[in-house]
Order: sequence, then structure tokens, then C-alpha cells
Amino acid sequence: MSFVLYGVAAFLTVCLSWASSNAEINRLERFLVDSGNSYHWSPWSVSPCDCSAHLQKNYRMCVADTGQLVPEFACGNGLAQYYSGCSCPYTQAVQINDHWSEWTSYSSCSVTCGQGFERRYRTCLTGSGTCHGPSTEQASCNMGTCPVDGYWGPWSPFTPCSHSCGTGMTIRSRTCSYPIPSAPGAPCHGDSYDRQACNAQSCIIDGQWSSWTDWSRCLVTCGLGTISRDRTCTSPAPSNGGRNCSEMSTETHDCSYGPCAEWSHWFEGSCSVSCGEGTRERLRHCSTGRDVDCPGNAQVIVNCTALICI
Repeated sequence: MSFVLYGVAAFLTVCLSWASSNAEINRLERFLVDSGNSYHWSPWSVSPCDCSAHLQKNYRMCVADTGQLVPEFACGNGLAQYYSGCSCPYTQAVQINDHWSEWTSYSSCSVTCGQGFERRYRTCLTGSGTCHGPSTEQASCNMGTCPVDGYWGPWSPFTPCSHSCGTGMTIRSRTCSYPIPSAPGAPCHGDSYDRQACNAQSCIIDGQWSSWTDWSRCLVTCGLGTISRDRTCTSPAPSNGGRNCSEMSTETHDCSYGPCAEWSHWFEGSCSVSCGEGTRERLRHCSTGRDVDCPGNAQVIVNCTALICI
């Protein structure tokens, strides 16, 4: 009975240890499923009898088709080890000339990287062939870290659009963590961010005035005239139901280059004769003081008639 209780306690210890690392196992399970390999149990091996407890350990390992050792859960149901009762010394009759050969050297590791196993063998020589103890021993071996190629994790949801109207941008991301690459494994290929245009709804745009143009030239060369300047509702122009610009698009002002040049009235000179037909001079002055500023002549000669000569 003590043998059975000891075996049950050992089995429960293994189960509790497995449960404590359940989160890590879940991650490894996803990786093992994605790798595409299949897995199987190795043959059972038996450790020498523990004479103080009268127990011996029976164990096996979970192995991938590639020969690499993997966590036990990959092989599904079944125990990786159990304990059975044994007694020391063995009670079977042993021929005095039954004995084991020397152990062979350990075989090559079952994997080229990561955790694997190696074995050595011996042969029961002569006699009845009932040598006691295992003919095979198995040990773990480590060939260094295996290269792990990186794979992308799932895309995150897209972020909200960067603009409430008009064309904006939305972004989603992913991480190279399913699994994370380890040297000399290859990194993930492609982009870790994906950007897309979003929001086809146009923005309402109110119109705004452009800058004023330069003032025009005065429309007259003398006297009172006008000048003007303009602006347009194009900075920006109203769109999508936006309001038009208010106030005037044209502005005017009076302009003047001074009063226009004007002639004075004519000043009549005396007739050149006291009787009969003669001539006389007519004079006028330009208002600017320069006769050349006014059109026409400042002085003319006209005929005149005096009294009839007797």
C-alpha cells in the first residue's frame, strides 16, 4: 500500500507543477499546433531500484517527428512517468555467469538544436540471459537554442479617423510576436502598421475674402474722378453649403489731379484805324498761368470797322 500512495503523491506533484505554469503552456500549445509537426511517446525506460523506498521510476519522453524533445502535453493523454514497486536484492534466480557487457558510448543527440535525448546500450552476456537492470539508458542533451522564425500576431482594431470631416487617416498595428524571432531565425516580413484613408464626408467651408487688388488709376487727368479696387470670395470659396462672403467686393474713392486748365474771357484791343476797315487784337489767359496748358490760342487778330471816313 505504501508503494501505491507514494506513486499517487508523485503523480499529483507532477500535475500541480503542470497547472502552475498553465499560462506558459497555453502559449506553447499555440506554437506547437502552428508548427505542423506530429508528436509521439518514446519507449519506456526504467531507472534502477531505490532500495530505501522499494520503488523504481518508469519514464518516457514526448518526441517530435524531427527527434526534438517537446513538452509532454504535446503527446496528448498518457503519463510521462510512474513508479512501481521493486525489492532489493532481486529475488529471481541469477546464474552466476550472467553479467552485463560494458555500456556503449551514448548515441548522437536526437536533435540538431534545442533539447533532445541520447541513449546508450548494454547486452546480457552468457548464461541464462536474465541479467537484472535496464539494457538501455537515456539522458537528455542540449544542442543550443533553435532558430525561431518570427510570425506576425493579429492586427489591432483600426484607430478612430484623424478628422471628423474631409479625408483623414486611420491606423492599425501588429507585432512580430507569434513567436518572437530568435537568432538566427528570420524576422517577420512586411509592415507593422497599416494606414488607410477614412471619412468620405465633406467639410462645410465658409467663404473668405481674398486680399484687395491695387487701386486703379484715376479716370480723369484733371478735375474730380474715381478710383477703385476689388476682392473675391475665393480664400477659400464657399462649398458644401458654406456661407458666402458678406460686405462689398468693390471699393471706390474720389480722385483729383487738381482743377482743369481754363481760358479767361477775351480782352478786346482797340481798332487799328479811326475810320474805315482795320484790325484789332483779342487776348485771353490760361487759369494755370501757362497759356500752353489750355487748348487753343491766347491771342488772335480780328477785323474791325471804324467810322466811315469822310
